[in-house]
Amino acid sequence: MLSQSSTGWNAGNNLHQGNIILGKIALAAGNVEEAKHRLLAAGKTSGSPQLNSFGPDMTLAKALLQKDEKAVVLEYLALCSKFWTLGKDRLDQWTEIVKNDQIPSDWR
Repeated sequence: MLSQSSTGWNAGNNLHQGNIILGKIALAAGNVEEAKHRLLAAGKTSGSPQLNSFGPDMTLAKALLQKDEKAVVLEYLALCSKFWTLGKDRLDQWTEIVKNDQIPSDWR
């Protein structure tokens, strides 16, 4: 996914999902630092029709929160606000929940 062209409507999806997948693999291997790096890289996407409408994949963020990696998750949420403007209210809610040392119940 990450080696695909960096242009076109699907480029943002490839960047986001490719990094989420690699982050999950890194976390499963015990490499928390690489997983954190991949989460932030996923958040740096320019977006896509799907991401801009439905929002980001939160599974890696949830897994990192379960490892007490709150700071990187908050940074990821801030990055996501740049492309998921339709989800601003939800991102704001999630940010407050994470700041209160909880995991949003609607993260899948």
